Amino acid sequence: AAVAPTGWAIDTTFNKLTGNGQCKVTAAKATFSAKVVLPRLVPNPAHTPELMSSWRAYLAGIENAQAANLWFVYDRVPTVESAILASSCDGAPAAATAAVQRLQALASEFARANTPGAQTAK
Repeated sequence: AAVAPTGWAIDTTFNKLTGNGQCKVTAAKATFSAKVVLPRLVPNPAHTPELMSSWRAYLAGIENAQAANLWFVYDRVPTVESAILASSCDGAPAAATAAVQRLQALASEFARANTPGAQTAK
């Protein structure tokens, strides 16, 4: 069974202030968005109660795994803001991109470890 596709994005904005010839990043905002596509079972009168129970358990497992994967990212959004705030005005866009890419790599590792059956496949 294939795991439902999940996509997420982090959009970043920042404010800067220039004074005495110095530019400083004064504020940073990282906005998280996500999309999950879940499978659905087309109703059929031939579906037995056992099949429906099995389907609900399967779907709950997918939902729990996807929620955990997305929470992992959402919980780390402040690291993106911190990277922007710690950068120079000119470097802020690159700092944001690099921080999101680091988070993508961490999230991929987490998702692989969080996939049902991954622990038994060692």
